[in-house]
Amino acid sequence: MFNLIAHKINDEYSDFLDTHFYKSLMGGQSRNNDLLAQRKEQLPQIAQLLRRDSDYYAKVLTKDMGKLFTEAKGEITLCADIADYYAEKTETFLK
Repeated sequence: MFNLIAHKINDEYSDFLDTHFYKSLMGGQSRNNDLLAQRKEQLPQIAQLLRRDSDYYAKVLTKDMGKLFTEAKGEITLCADIADYYAEKTETFLK
């Protein structure tokens, strides 16, 4: 799913996902304040893109994973909600 999202969205967000988000998940980036501020700013933008293109992603999940379209669309919405949640709670989680 990560590669699918990175491929679909524009270069600016794709670059963010490839360099910061992925490396952070894999432990390759330190958690300095600048990087955290950048993530906090960009997570809602990623959530917006997921919501905007939710039908597209739901179709992919339906085709590739055999999910029902409504369930797949719900999962995309949940992913967007989680991105918003973590953007709002960044400082709280890192205390």
